Amino acid sequence: MSALLEAIKQTLRSGGLNVYDFAEKLGTCKTPYVVVYDAGVEVAPGSKGMYGTHAYEVVCLTPYGDVAGLHSLEAQVRGAMRAMPQLRLSSSGGTGVEQTYQARAVSLVYVSTERMY
Repeated sequence: MSALLEAIKQTLRSGGLNVYDFAEKLGTCKTPYVVVYDAGVEVAPGSKGMYGTHAYEVVCLTPYGDVAGLHSLEAQVRGAMRAMPQLRLSSSGGTGVEQTYQARAVSLVYVSTERMY
């Protein structure tokens, strides 16, 4: 497992958030939490394969009934991630519904540039 992935999880936990690995079975969402994924590396265009953009996805989940909580959780994640200057927010997905966990969800993608070889 990537050291940076573990650092992201620790940073979010230090910010008071409940953080889970993507492989943990969680069931129905009863309280707000985040799930962190290593989304892999994409070769940077024009770098001849020397540099890549490594993406990490942070998914914020709140119970269906907690409408305001999702916005609050997303703000907490964004605030905590400021402690990691080596990462920048690349994109965020719109609010969605995660049927499996019966939750509202929003996804934030953070990226870093790294040398491939």
